[in-house]
Amino acid sequence: MPEDIEKIKCELEEAKETIRIKDQRITGLNKKIQDLQGKLDTLQRERPKLKPENLITSFRTALVKMQEGLKVGEGRVDYIVGKFDIELKVNVTLDEQENINFQLPKPEDIIPSENLSTLHLSIKAVPKPSTPPPRIAEVPNLIGMPKDAALDSIKTAKFEVGTIKERTNVTAPGTVIEQSPTTYSRAQIGSPIDLVISQVREVEMPKLIGMDKDNAIDTIRVSKLTVGKITEEVSDSPPGTVISQSITVDTLLPFETPIDLVIVKPQMVTVPNLIEMRRKEAEKVLERARLKIGKIIERRSRKPKGTVIEQKPIQGTKVPAGASIILTISKG
Repeated sequence: MPEDIEKIKCELEEAKETIRIKDQRITGLNKKIQDLQGKLDTLQRERPKLKPENLITSFRTALVKMQEGLKVGEGRVDYIVGKFDIELKVNVTLDEQENINFQLPKPEDIIPSENLSTLHLSIKAVPKPSTPPPRIAEVPNLIGMPKDAALDSIKTAKFEVGTIKERTNVTAPGTVIEQSPTTYSRAQIGSPIDLVISQVREVEMPKLIGMDKDNAIDTIRVSKLTVGKITEEVSDSPPGTVISQSITVDTLLPFETPIDLVIVKPQMVTVPNLIEMRRKEAEKVLERARLKIGKIIERRSRKPKGTVIEQKPIQGTKVPAGASIILTISKG
């Protein structure tokens, strides 16, 4: 009996030791679970996403600050950042719009390097091509010059003529009263110079006599005058010709002065009867009536050959002197 008790006691001690060992293992496993959970939380922690263009902007800002630090002030030597190599450990992600984003770990993050991607960047300085400075010249003084002289001065100074406007002013007509760019300023060669010219308020009366009516009216308007009263008179000059103007040639006139004209009025004559006349006879009759033979048409007829069998216009019609009469002649 005592032997059985000792045996049971031994087995109980062994069971307690086994439980103690298992408790230690459970404690160790719980610690490992906590450590793994901490690492998982670290990996799953939300970090600010950085787009590629923002990442490059940050580097550009850093380069600018580095370049400023290299300045040595006045001297014959200057320095530039020739090359900038970077190696970053980042978490690379792809969002729903399939845009690449970088996640930079925070200082307190404990992330194994194998869980991050290595990003290599190399930024190299590339010199900009030098651009020649623009050719600059002094703008000439054009104020007070006549218009033509100012235009010559602009071309001599190797500038271009810009817009030219007119404005009423007390200075002599046709004189430059404003310019842009201003006098003695500096501007790029070949750039335009705009002018304001004192408006011409008087104009010389042009010669209109001998012109036809339409040309005379156009000349009046181009000269900044206005068309006044137009009357007609019979004359030996061609119809529609100006035979008189109300103001003599070369007279200085204010703008918009009305000009009266006298135009030749066509003299009306009566068409004579030419039927049954020979062509030569009809031609003489028309000449005495201040008319002339126009188109000749030949047509078969019972009338004697060469006699007039029709005329247009007919006898008695009033037509302008010098008009042509169409004759139809018998072919026999």
